[in-house]
Amino acid sequence: MQGVWKMNKVIFEFDKKKDLFNLWQTCNTDCKWNDFKSKLSPKMVKQLKGREFADCVRLLNNYSKKIHNSKIIKISENAVNQAWGLIEKKYFARLEKITGKKFGDRRIDAYLTSVPRCPYYINHNWFMVNYFSGIPHMLATAGHELMHFHFHRNYWEEIERQIGKERTGDLKESLTVLLNLEFKDLWVVEDRGYEPHKKLRGYIERQWNNKKDFDVLLNKCVKYINKNGIQ
Repeated sequence: MQGVWKMNKVIFEFDKKKDLFNLWQTCNTDCKWNDFKSKLSPKMVKQLKGREFADCVRLLNNYSKKIHNSKIIKISENAVNQAWGLIEKKYFARLEKITGKKFGDRRIDAYLTSVPRCPYYINHNWFMVNYFSGIPHMLATAGHELMHFHFHRNYWEEIERQIGKERTGDLKESLTVLLNLEFKDLWVVEDRGYEPHKKLRGYIERQWNNKKDFDVLLNKCVKYINKNGIQ
């Protein structure tokens, strides 16, 4: 049960139903940035696509039972909690210093998933990390998704008024290039981003290296997107 937290806290855990739902949703969701379905079994995608989740539970369970019965899940869960505990305070301190805004005292749950797609749910305070990716990548994914949370709560509404919902989503994703510039020592691996955002991420990196002021950076990004789009 979630209680009142006096600090930011991320808890990594596994939830079988959430993993099954993510698998079903991935088969039924088109992403303009990355074709996650292409990383799944074509036969399974065909069987699940266009059907209601409730009608697919038995099929999903059969597909995932070997994974879900593996003792490695619990080992991964314990390991990533321990690893995140070593960097958690540093991560939030840097994020708040860079943006000049508090993240806010709250608990956030990070659910391990067997699916390559790692969605986040801002209104329910949870996101997913792929446990097949290994501990460093799970940590990097956590940093990525938490940065999204921070952007949504502090910047999304104002930015959307200036460039629209779709492009605000593009900017939100592109800003994670800052993880490579300011956070990479916490988890070593890079945040690769998505191919459609390559030019915008490059622009953000150049502007940040020139002047490390997040508000100035956002203003420049808004002007850049209005003039050039995202590519």
